[in-house]
Amino acid sequence: MMNMKYDYYNQTGVFKPGYNLQIGVCDEYIMHMEIFSNPTDTRTYIPFMKKYKDIYDRYPRWPIADAGYGSYDNLLFNVINGMELGLKYNYYAKKNSSDFKKQIYNPMNWQYDEQGFKVCPQGHPFHIEKDERWNTKGEYLQISRVFECGQCHTCLVKDKCTKAKEQRKIQINYALNELLNRVDENLGNDEGKEMKKQRCIQVEGAFGVIKQDMNYARLRRRGRLNVKTELLLIGIAYNICKYHNKKSRKRSQIIS
Repeated sequence: MMNMKYDYYNQTGVFKPGYNLQIGVCDEYIMHMEIFSNPTDTRTYIPFMKKYKDIYDRYPRWPIADAGYGSYDNLLFNVINGMELGLKYNYYAKKNSSDFKKQIYNPMNWQYDEQGFKVCPQGHPFHIEKDERWNTKGEYLQISRVFECGQCHTCLVKDKCTKAKEQRKIQINYALNELLNRVDENLGNDEGKEMKKQRCIQVEGAFGVIKQDMNYARLRRRGRLNVKTELLLIGIAYNICKYHNKKSRKRSQIIS
């Protein structure tokens, strides 16, 4: 039972039987697919990629995924296994928008000084380290540090300086910041922009063809093994149709 996305298939917002289908597409062909009982895409990425490696004995050079996949665990998994960072994080689009960059009192828009401390728009560095917070709930250990501005009690705009839960304090995970900066750099160059465009065309297009053109929007079988077998047959049919269409187009181009 899963809480489905709110679309025209499900207008009630209740839990219904279903699976979270993940596919990997390369050159318009479905290379790998897997089903999960977890509706959260973030937690499906690592097991999906591990099974991909079991099949092809390697990881892809540059996996591209939509927003929501770019968590700390997933990005660090890419680094450890020699893959480029192309996973958009959940606020990627918002962070790179002009409206967001105008929010000068948001700590995410603050610059670092020479010593590596964040500096608020009033020129006050957050340099007083209070404590260290360890997060062991995920795949990899996360360590964040808490900093406090020593001049916020006299600042006239202290209520604007930070949107953190505790006023005048910010929590920084330097490892995560470095990973996110590399994502911004990779997706901001020409190759990254082309990869983002192709992800939208190929992956979303594959789902669209299967649901609309092949009229397949409901599973006919029950049980994880039966469902996966059914979906694999659909994926094979999709790839055969894709190959046939490409071959027909190539033949018509030669004739013309």
